[in-house]
Amino acid sequence: MNHPHTMNVLTFRLKNETVNVGVFSPQHTFPGPQLPFFKVPGAIEAFNTTYGTGIRLVTATEAQGILDVVRDKPDSRAPFRRLNDFGVRTFYLPDMIAYTAPNKELGKYIRYTQKDQPTIFFPTGEYRGASNIALVVRDPKSSDFVVEKTGEVVRRVDINVTGDRLSHLENFPKKTGWYNRKQNSDGTIPIDISALDGEFSNGLAGVFFQRLKGSYIGMPTRYVFGHDYIFANEPVLEYDSVLCMISEFDLVKITDRKELRTVA
Repeated sequence: MNHPHTMNVLTFRLKNETVNVGVFSPQHTFPGPQLPFFKVPGAIEAFNTTYGTGIRLVTATEAQGILDVVRDKPDSRAPFRRLNDFGVRTFYLPDMIAYTAPNKELGKYIRYTQKDQPTIFFPTGEYRGASNIALVVRDPKSSDFVVEKTGEVVRRVDINVTGDRLSHLENFPKKTGWYNRKQNSDGTIPIDISALDGEFSNGLAGVFFQRLKGSYIGMPTRYVFGHDYIFANEPVLEYDSVLCMISEFDLVKITDRKELRTVA
């Protein structure tokens, strides 16, 4: 199985731990086009199969730690420059979320479509009839996506997840704005879901959460330039960066492979 990849590796000091963060690209050249969200799990799975590794997407907590390093060291700006040099502007978080317009009851499916974009269908399961919540799939897998194509053009993607892998976030934000920055208990997105009734007038007090007015399905992303920004509103075919956590054990495997390019 031949999967061309590049992997640039950055080292960050998060609290009292040194971690290796890989900027992953499935292309021959780097920087280059990244992946729409529904292709990310399959790309990570293929990489791990090819190289015998266990890399994974950075969690929401790890992402916040990385961006705090960027913010807290304004003099050196080294972490910022390194992410910027590798073409990282926004990057995925490892959860898929789906929501509808505020105060609208969920039907059998959430449907997300935009002009010249594939249409996405997300089953609501036991949450049918609920409103003002977001549905969540933790750590999506390639098997969660059923892709329908015409030639090489993706026309439709069905999310194939039901049962206990489908959970929800209550009191989901009804509009774009600044919200409490505290990490919510299940680690999905870096805002306190239980405290979203009140907005902050001062952006420094929270995180800027951006959503659509209508329905949306995708993986939330974090923004490097504005480290307090989190997006759940991007087009289906938006191509965000893929940041991975790499163990010391896996780092040896990656650096030993000459087809992968790493930067310490």
